[in-house]
Amino acid sequence: MPHGEKWHGRDGVAQFLFFLNENVEFQQFELKNFIAQDNQVAVVDHFKVLVKATGRYYEPDTVVIWTVEDGKIKQFREFTDTTEAVSAFRE
Repeated sequence: MPHGEKWHGRDGVAQFLFFLNENVEFQQFELKNFIAQDNQVAVVDHFKVLVKATGRYYEPDTVVIWTVEDGKIKQFREFTDTTEAVSAFRE
């Protein structure tokens, strides 16, 4: 599952978004909860993703922590169980 990497800076964001566009298609995306404190927001979400190469789906629940500094996103960290995604990417 190639998107399990770390991405850094604007170029990293561009590479990550390129990877998503080339490899998966989002079928559903649901934001379930937001928890904010200081300069961080945790977002609990659920989505359904089609892996283009295999035709398989996976549906993870994730938590994403966004850190904001000076009005800009400083960091984005995603926490999820990747077992289902790894299976969906396998040929």
